[in-house]
Amino acid sequence: MEFPKQLKDQVYKLLQEPTLDKFREFLHAQTGEHNAIDFKSQWVENAALAKEMLALANSQGGFIVFGVAENEDKSIRIEGLSEIIDKAVISNGIKNFLSSHLKYEIYDFSYTTSEYEALKDKKFQMLVVEDTPEYIPFLFQIYRIRHL
Repeated sequence: MEFPKQLKDQVYKLLQEPTLDKFREFLHAQTGEHNAIDFKSQWVENAALAKEMLALANSQGGFIVFGVAENEDKSIRIEGLSEIIDKAVISNGIKNFLSSHLKYEIYDFSYTTSEYEALKDKKFQMLVVEDTPEYIPFLFQIYRIRHL
């Protein structure tokens, strides 16, 4: 399944101006996961995150929204994160599993107030994996720990 044009347009609009309002509009328009979008209620373990990023990178890019879960009926459930994880902590945790050619960005969204009650006092993070077809295939990097 190709990245739906409507979804592509929504993400483009959001990333041109990654504001709380644009993120709220983006969440409101979602109807569930697609090949290019994944929802996670919380951050996952580093190796599992790297594998998901590789899958996105090998299939025209995409993104993962943390703090949102998908229900069985494909609707989404707004849960929010307990805290915003520092981008450097995330990057340091996954860097040994990924090629330096895999490009990604992490965006933070925190709502202290909102006209949508479901977003009030919620925190979210979104990891966007760029489409870089010139470096495909991306492979899981296995690293060795040196013993001193």
